[in-house]
Amino acid sequence: MVTNMLERVTNINLNSNLKKSEGRFKKDSYLKSVIHNYQEHDALDFSKGLRELNNNNIKLNKFKKVENRIIISFVYADIEFNTSISTESFSNYIQMSYELRASTQPMFSISISTKTILEESEGVTPSVKSIKFLLSRVGDLDIKSELNIMNTRALSNLFDNIYNSVLKEFRIINSILTRVVSDVMGMPILSYSEEELGNELILIDKIKPENAIPDSDKQ
Repeated sequence: MVTNMLERVTNINLNSNLKKSEGRFKKDSYLKSVIHNYQEHDALDFSKGLRELNNNNIKLNKFKKVENRIIISFVYADIEFNTSISTESFSNYIQMSYELRASTQPMFSISISTKTILEESEGVTPSVKSIKFLLSRVGDLDIKSELNIMNTRALSNLFDNIYNSVLKEFRIINSILTRVVSDVMGMPILSYSEEELGNELILIDKIKPENAIPDSDKQ
């Protein structure tokens, strides 16, 4: 079954952006690695989700169902995004937490919680201009130890003048991932009315340098 899936997916007419990126990763190995984590579902449904990711130049590293969550890892515009989507609360009010890593120095990871409303318009190209600006602000801090919710003010200040634009960018990304999961898994998106929807928000939960100083060494 997996072999047949591979043959069918390989025959998908991938867009020119993917063809131009062969220097970064080979099409066949890319598809095989994705299919390795996608052995339970129909290749035709899978191709719909794959096309939307390809159309947006999103390189998918992992797409795997683990219990009641879909684990997703991808790279977009030199940022690594790691997240998951609950299959039990799958709706147009999207609640997703991310761990982000940028290909910049100093290396660090940033954990972000988001709550956004599904963007109905398809074909909107995601932008990460403000997300990158946020990451550059974090990089400028040159932190040596972890910042978390105990440092609420410092984390909140990182959103100065960019909160709404970062929220908008995550709204688009969340919407794309929600549609992809719906296509791939055959899951309908529960639609809440405007009155039932919660507020949109974004929150930095944690910033951790790759070589964080242990608490025992801070004395």
